[in-house]
Parts: sequence; structure tokens; C-alpha cells
Amino acid sequence: ITTVMSGKDKTKITVKRTDKKKKGKKKGKRNKKWGMKLKLRCVEAKAVEVPIGSAFKSTDVYIGKNDKKKAKSKTVNKRVICASNAGDKGIRVNTDHKNAGDTFKITTVMSGKDKTKITVKRTDKKKKGKKKGKRNKKWGMKLKLRCVEAKI
Repeated sequence: ITTVMSGKDKTKITVKRTDKKKKGKKKGKRNKKWGMKLKLRCVEAKAVEVPIGSAFKSTDVYIGKNDKKKAKSKTVNKRVICASNAGDKGIRVNTDHKNAGDTFKITTVMSGKDKTKITVKRTDKKKKGKKKGKRNKKWGMKLKLRCVEAKI
């Protein structure tokens, strides 16, 4: 199951069947369909600030600079959930460029038992009066996000 927080109030949940075909059955690939009426129990995620003494344990994830013209991904060796706006001004926890107006879209995908892939994409627009063209998706700050450990 993959959960992606893709905006202020939007979450995409993807379910993929991963079991293997039993021995002795017909040859070929596993049919990825299922007949059950699958239900999931989810919790509402509002993981921007984690109060001290909270049931959730916060963890800071260092993403760093991005010198490429595309989103930056990092895999961490623990299960974490990051708010989709965790890289925005006033929410990110890095101390360099803390007042910069850069905005980011953060997606977290848990993969495997204890791994999470975090993808960061810069989303702010160019300011009026600046050079023409699209926004450069690079950033120079040493981006650090505050996330919560997922006990799932």
C-alpha cells in the first residue's frame, strides 16, 4: 500500500497485490485482481508540528541542496511520514535560508519493512520582474524536514 499526500487536502492511496502464485497452479503471472471487498483503516494526517510529549516521535530528515533541474529523492532507513508542505517557510527546520520564500511538494512512499522514499519538488513561481522563463527547480539551501516516525 502506498500513501501519497499530494496537496493540502488530497491523499492518493494505491494498493498493489504482491503475493506469488502457489506451486502446482497454472503457469503464468499472478492475476493482480482480487475478489474481496478490501477496506483500509486510515488516520487523518496533520503532521506539520509534533508537540513535545506527543504520541508521535518526530525525526528530522536531511534532504540537502538540489543542483538538478528535477525533483530530488532520498531513501531513509526508517518508516516516516512527512507533511506535503514540510519544506515550506516556517515549517522546514534548516537554519540556512530559513526566510526564503521557496515552496516544495513533499511526497513520502514507504517501501519495504523499514524504508521510506521522500521526493521533494520545488513549486514556487518566479517573481514578477525577474528573467522570463520557467522557474529553476534547483535550490541552494540545505533543506531539512521535520517528519514523524510511522509505527505501521
